[in-house]
Amino acid sequence: MRHAALLLGFVLAGSARADEIDDIVRATMKSEKVPGVVVHIQRGDKILKRGAYGICNLDLQVKTRQNSVFELASISKTMTAAAVMLLVEEGKVSLDDPISKYVEGTPEAWNDMTVRRLLNHTTGLRDLPWNYAKFTAPKPLRYTISAQVADVSKVPLLFKPGTSFSYTSFGYTLLGQVIAKGSGMKFADFMTKRVLQPLGMRETYFLDSEAVIPNRAEQYTKRGDGYAIWRLSTVMQAVDDKAYATFAASAADVAKFFVAVGTGKLLKPSSVSQFDTPQSLSNGTKLPNVGFGWFLRNVGNRATSGHSGYTGTMGIRFLDDGLVVVVLSNLGSGYPSPFGNDKSYDVTSFAYKIADQAAKRFGKSLAIK
Repeated sequence: MRHAALLLGFVLAGSARADEIDDIVRATMKSEKVPGVVVHIQRGDKILKRGAYGICNLDLQVKTRQNSVFELASISKTMTAAAVMLLVEEGKVSLDDPISKYVEGTPEAWNDMTVRRLLNHTTGLRDLPWNYAKFTAPKPLRYTISAQVADVSKVPLLFKPGTSFSYTSFGYTLLGQVIAKGSGMKFADFMTKRVLQPLGMRETYFLDSEAVIPNRAEQYTKRGDGYAIWRLSTVMQAVDDKAYATFAASAADVAKFFVAVGTGKLLKPSSVSQFDTPQSLSNGTKLPNVGFGWFLRNVGNRATSGHSGYTGTMGIRFLDDGLVVVVLSNLGSGYPSPFGNDKSYDVTSFAYKIADQAAKRFGKSLAIK
């Protein structure tokens, strides 16, 4: 309860007549007991609003800052998808390549599984069975890709690839292997050379339980009447090549990536359209909210593309004028049932409330610039 009282004080401090976005943030933090939040809103090179709220470290009572670094979790999938499309543009990977071309030891049931199906979550793959002995083992006891493939192969597919949709993080682990074999580089090296460095993402780091990350926000979940520390980097520390949730970053760096995607700085328009266009099943049925690594949703009558993260994060890109809204927080979902009863909050709804207000406040640009 002491943490809650201190948190409320930080959230309310300096709140004498802010704007509507500040009001949304502070009201949600108070009602949902979110320790810390950073909001970053940008169009092109112009930063329209930045805000840091609450506490990034409850133990030390450190206030959240605009350059605080948060574990992104599944926002990382947007970056992995972009890396795949860079290789597609170069002819080093084909969307219709079978996954067996890039990953050894795949079972016969996966023969119809393609890069395209991995990108749009239509493989029928299940996620890794939660095994904390394997996940949280000391880093030298690596949970290798071959061991992960063997474990997932033990359970049948949910459906034949291409016939239905089921969100899976393990599919993006396999895409990390596509990137590595297609490029001839380690996944982390390719991401650094082709995405992070060209975009000047100097406040983006690969998840590592032992790394020293400047300005790192502590990660929490709600447990009982208080908080518990819950870092994805620690819980999954022995898991190799977490391409589905590989980054920690500042809100400004996430915005750099989203802006680069929307303005064509990173990829060709034909590649970006794969992120922003509803995908189809093998029988032609449209998946109206599903792109390659991005999910589609309207704000009013305006189309957006984005992704949330298990650790309490969300990035949104407006397709008509490139307005970008990034919301990073340090309240995640923690241990899932039946292993725990941790709780988070609906970060997607929270972020879209902010996006709706941002669209109203900052108007609509005539074109993406």
